Amino acid sequence: MHQNFTRAFTLIIFLLLGSLQSYSYAQDPDLEESKNAIQGVMVTVQEKFNSLDNKGKFIVGSAVGFIGTRVLLGSAMTAIKTGAVAFITAEVLHHTGVLDVREAIDDIHDSDLVQKIKVNAGQMVGGFRTQVRRRLNPLNAQELFEKERMATLGAASGAVLACLL
Repeated sequence: MHQNFTRAFTLIIFLLLGSLQSYSYAQDPDLEESKNAIQGVMVTVQEKFNSLDNKGKFIVGSAVGFIGTRVLLGSAMTAIKTGAVAFITAEVLHHTGVLDVREAIDDIHDSDLVQKIKVNAGQMVGGFRTQVRRRLNPLNAQELFEKERMATLGAASGAVLACLL
């Protein structure tokens, strides 16, 4: 019985991943212009942030920590709810006889769709892993924490507040 649950859930996840379109930023003709615009905004924001006193940096950090945590928690809850709904739907369809999970899995196991899903998922995970390693380098984070202590303390306070509310 547990094996059928796992297969149904796996089938739904594969179908959801298969619906994702891979997008390469290298194909975007306006990428350089977009990068320049974003860099200009970031320079302005950095200058304004640097001109703040410690209280201002604490408040900005608190706002960023609060909003970032709320967005992250909202996204996580949406993903959990979507997974739960998919699982419950698959179970209802399986137990009513509408969906024969074993037959469906056997039909698509070696299909081109599954191979495409594997390739897309591998590319997405690889790209995400690279971005996380680059952005969350522990040496860079430690330097930032030491340089901007009040903003870091504010971000942590905001994140705790967001979790409690």
